[in-house]
This record gives sequence, structure tokens and C-alpha cells, in this order.
Amino acid sequence: MADTDLRPGRLRQGPARLIMACVLLAIALRAPFVGDPLDRDEAGYLLVARHWHGDGPHLYGDLWVDRPPLLILYYRLSDSIAGETGVRLLGCLVVTLLVLGAALAGRQLGGKAGAGWAGLIAAALGSSYALAAETVNAELPAAALVMVSCASTLTAVRGRVRTQYVLGLVAGVS
Repeated sequence: MADTDLRPGRLRQGPARLIMACVLLAIALRAPFVGDPLDRDEAGYLLVARHWHGDGPHLYGDLWVDRPPLLILYYRLSDSIAGETGVRLLGCLVVTLLVLGAALAGRQLGGKAGAGWAGLIAAALGSSYALAAETVNAELPAAALVMVSCASTLTAVRGRVRTQYVLGLVAGVS
């Protein structure tokens, strides 16, 4: 049936399938670049993450970079998972978070259509070769966290009192 089918199962099915398709699209567009050599920014962040220790004149020890600790922790985590390839593999997870956050925010603002369009746009921007999105630069994890924060805030404002505090905490931490 069309959008006029108001059965609970049908309402959830449409957006969920579309959002899953957006996630798969974003991952499929990033997948060919997973094994490519890291670009200079990625390699630099990874170098700092590998040599980050408590001693030295700078925040990251003997090396200096003007990026926040959460980004360097991302690179350290990805290095511990799969080395250089881990940076791009976790990038697929981050773009998934970006698409899901955008879809949830879109759902809060524009219903099913808003969820679909927001998810599709996030998938396109989060994996666009024209925007160098085949790499995991500092902006991708930041955009995902900002989108999760926006989605959590919108859901908290429109949600039940019990979940508002948890969603507010998620928004703040993000």
C-alpha cells in the first residue's frame, strides 16, 4: 500500500529500509578506499596517536598537533583494531553514525520524508569523493558527533520525560 497504510509495522518499515539503504550506500562508496594509503593528515594523526605519551612539552608528548584529544583517541583506537586500515574501517562506522543521526533528526523535524532526505544527504556528503570523504579527516568524526547531539536534543525536546534526561546526557557528551 501507499503512505496511507497506517498499520504500525508498515510505518516503521518504510523509513527503516530507506535509512538502511542510505547507510549501505555510504559504506559502499567508502569501501573501495579502505585499503588505500593514508593521506598526510590521517598519517600525521596516526603518528601522533602512536607516540602519544605523558612525557614531553606538548599535550601529546614530544609531538604537536592542533587537534583535540578525542580525535587522537579515535586514531589510537583504530590503530589498535587494524592498524592503518582501521582508520578507514572505523570511518565506515562513523559515517553510519552520521547517517543514522541525520535520519533521526530529520524524522523529528520532517517525519518519514525528512528522515529519508536527511539520511540520503548525510550519506552523500559523508562519502562524496568530491569532498575528500574517502579519508577520515578531523571533520568526519566531528560531524557525526554533532549530528548525534542534534538528533538527541530534538528527540529529547519532543520525547517523554523519562527519556529526556538520558537523551540530554547523550547530546551533551556528543
